[in-house]
Parts: sequence; C-alpha cells; structure tokens
Amino acid sequence: MVAVVFCAIAITTIDTLATSNNADARQGTRIFTCSAVRNLVDSRGSVVLNTKNERVYRRSVRDRTQCELVEDIQRISVATRYGGCSLKISSEPLEDTSR
Repeated sequence: MVAVVFCAIAITTIDTLATSNNADARQGTRIFTCSAVRNLVDSRGSVVLNTKNERVYRRSVRDRTQCELVEDIQRISVATRYGGCSLKISSEPLEDTSR
C-alpha cells in the first residue's frame, strides 16, 4: 500500500514538473505565419511570444482591454515564417513634451 501511494505521488510530481516546464516555454513568432500569430493573440486576448530568440520576448495583445489603465497600444513589427508582421503591445504612454 505504501509503495502504491509513493508511486502515485512520484508520478504526480513528475507530471507537474513536466507541465510547468512546458508552460514556461514561449513559442517564437518565427515558426508561425503572420495570420497564425494574429489568430493566436485574438483567441487568447494576450500572449507572450519570443520575437527574436529565446531571450527576447513581448506580450502581444488583442486590444486595449488587455492593457493596464495607464497604458496605450503600440504596434511593433516581428519576424514570422514568411516575413514581417505587425502586432499590438501595451506600452507606457509617451510624455507630453510640448508644454
């Protein structure tokens, strides 16, 4: 009985570790077409994607409802499988320097 419980705990722990490692991995925009990246962002509301390599990532958003109240939408260009693609990100508003 103890061996069965220990085995079940070990399997659950391994499954949890494997799931958390996969959840931490970010997909890169270069493996998708532009329309696939946009569909992913639209379906989830916001997605964190690697935009250049595994160390450079951005949180792309569907619209301003995915941003903080003080943030604005900014468009960025990212590399995709067949060329560039314009995505939206949340960004701090630019300060008004005209005063």
